[in-house]
Amino acid sequence: MKRIITLNGKPHETPAQNLAELLRELGLAPERIVAEVDGAIVPRESFESAPLTGDATVELLRFVGGG
Repeated sequence: MKRIITLNGKPHETPAQNLAELLRELGLAPERIVAEVDGAIVPRESFESAPLTGDATVELLRFVGGG
């Protein structure tokens, strides 16, 4: 079942049931992501257990290395 969440301020349709599934769908490496769901920062070890509801608001920040 697909649900519509708000991802970084924009509507996003996804079948993901938790944060880890969303990251896999987006092709993002969890070790390089800081995630917030509904205003709360989610620890990396909790990505698999962080559920996404149909009205979830998700903010993802990706670390980019450089010199």
